Amino acid sequence: MRLAIWFSVVGIASMSMACAARKPPPPAAPVSNATPELRAAVEKASACNYDAGRFDAECEGYKAWEANSELANAGLLEMMTSEDTKVRALVVRKLSVQFTADNADKDTLAAYLNAAEKEKVEPIAKDFARGIGSMDLGKFGLLDRGIAIAKAHSVADYQETYASALKSESEPDKVLAYAGELAKSEDLALRNAALRMFVNATKSRGEVACAGLDALRTDKDPSLAQHATTHLAHAGACAKQHDALLAAIEEMKLSKNPAAAEPYLGEIVESICQNAEKTPAQRDRSLVLAKQITETTKIQGATRSSTLAAVLACDPKAGPAFVKKFSKDKDAVVAERAKSLLEGTAAKK
Repeated sequence: MRLAIWFSVVGIASMSMACAARKPPPPAAPVSNATPELRAAVEKASACNYDAGRFDAECEGYKAWEANSELANAGLLEMMTSEDTKVRALVVRKLSVQFTADNADKDTLAAYLNAAEKEKVEPIAKDFARGIGSMDLGKFGLLDRGIAIAKAHSVADYQETYASALKSESEPDKVLAYAGELAKSEDLALRNAALRMFVNATKSRGEVACAGLDALRTDKDPSLAQHATTHLAHAGACAKQHDALLAAIEEMKLSKNPAAAEPYLGEIVESICQNAEKTPAQRDRSLVLAKQITETTKIQGATRSSTLAAVLACDPKAGPAFVKKFSKDKDAVVAERAKSLLEGTAAKK
């Protein structure tokens, strides 16, 4: 009986030892992508003075960091959520330059977006916004996510920075729809961002982009309206809107109202004359306006000098004779512009 008990105890002990022997080892510590070299570079750079969102540009550690183009994105991405503000500032700025749609994948981009969404420090958040805006998020199906983060971000300037940099060759229509929303904002900075988005899209989505610019030329902010108008005149894809631009200038009757002839009006006429997409009728109307403005000596010289160039662009054959008459104009700006244009014309012959 005692022997049976002894064997039973020994058996249980043996089973326990066997189970203990088969106990799985503790999981290995995850391998870090932040190499010792990267950590050393970060340590040296972060030792430099950091004030108002800027590092001391003359500090050797920071200069070395800026010059280093060999830092792997994987390590930077791992460190972008560091609790140390200076570390985040360094790695996020570096990522905004070198982390692109060409070397990203959907998972790392999703992590990048998550970190951007949570960032509270304004300069770092804006670096996130610049980097994300310049990437083709549509390529990864993440453009909606990027826009949603921008709209709701806690840092006030994040959305403007993101929108100003926004590109998505894969989903340009979504970009333009977003620009259309921003164009209706009460925030002038966001409407200016919409302007830049429309300008960037005139070649790829001319009809929608030009319509957006046309709507902004009546914006309540005079400077924004002026920029929208001049961009419309410059863009070949926006030739359909040029008739309205010319009509607006014609209705101003500048020869009788010279004080209203601001320099950008001359630039508009010049741009339409230079536009390869202009119609014969637009060319003729532009030429008439250009001559009228140039001949009205009460109009300021900056405006008349632009319309001198417009005459040459709209009428290359007869234009030089017209321009020559103003080479001795009483307004020195006009006279010098006339001489310069004539010299350029002579050099082309």
